[in-house]
Amino acid sequence: MSLHDRPDQAGPLPQRVRLPAIPGHPGGVLVIADNATIGTSAIRWRDSFAASGRPYRVRLVGANAAGDIEKVVAEGRSLKAAAILVAGGDAALAVSRQAAARLGLPLAVDHAAGHAEG
Repeated sequence: MSLHDRPDQAGPLPQRVRLPAIPGHPGGVLVIADNATIGTSAIRWRDSFAASGRPYRVRLVGANAAGDIEKVVAEGRSLKAAAILVAGGDAALAVSRQAAARLGLPLAVDHAAGHAEG
């Protein structure tokens, strides 16, 4: 399942990314990104998610992120994530795809952050 950020729509990032509704819970978003993308997007994510009231966590993945998949899946479960948002290069995209598949979650691409091809 794949969802994409809609940069053509107005509003904070979490409102532009269509996420499944969970009655009584806004659903968390696990953001998976590389170091460069976190550096350029962290403040925008903080402000957007704060405005929406949707909980989120940012998970840093590096070039050798293949071994991180178990930790990422555990973090998604801990957050009770409703979706995964990927921002970054190939490693972030690969881990995000695997985590989304393992957790049965939609995968959204933050195109405004660059890199990820979805």
